[in-house]
Amino acid sequence: MPGPARVCRLCGSDSEVEDELHVLFTCPFFQDQRDELLLSVIRGNEGHTVVGDELLDFLRKEKSWEVNLGLCKFISHIMNVVSSAHREDPEFRSAAGVFTL
Repeated sequence: MPGPARVCRLCGSDSEVEDELHVLFTCPFFQDQRDELLLSVIRGNEGHTVVGDELLDFLRKEKSWEVNLGLCKFISHIMNVVSSAHREDPEFRSAAGVFTL
């Protein structure tokens, strides 16, 4: 995908690539949902906060159904928001070569 179509339009950054790691772990646009759906569950189960690379490592090893459910809800929310934003952005669709009805 061309560079302009990869820049995160949700957080207003001119340089952050909108990839999986960015939207899941660092995009400021999703911070409230990240706290509500994922980090609060981890805090409840583990008693501490994990961020960045530590969060990714934690999720790779995690077996708790509550944490996994929180992660699924967070990913579902992200996918809905990102899909909607891309559908409504003709510049993105043009740069990415995406056609939507």
